[in-house]
Amino acid sequence: MTGEVRSFLPPAAGFVVTAVDELARTWSWRVTLGPLHLTLDHGVEPCLDGGTSTWLRLRGPLPVLLAYAPLARAALRRLVHADQARRT
Repeated sequence: MTGEVRSFLPPAAGFVVTAVDELARTWSWRVTLGPLHLTLDHGVEPCLDGGTSTWLRLRGPLPVLLAYAPLARAALRRLVHADQARRT
């Protein structure tokens, strides 16, 4: 699967999904913007309380990682909170 990641700032970055493991509930994708490449590995794991937790591993140039990591953390938190709000 390929596509573009768009934000409020141009330009869009191209991405390609590089791996999916449905049983393990993990997936990886690579984002490219010009000469910059970022690899993202995601996973969803069960929690003892019956819910789930997520994790994200980032690989790429340190300046890109430092800039992107807080944005990724905020996005994951919004997704988790949005899901909790729908269940209440």
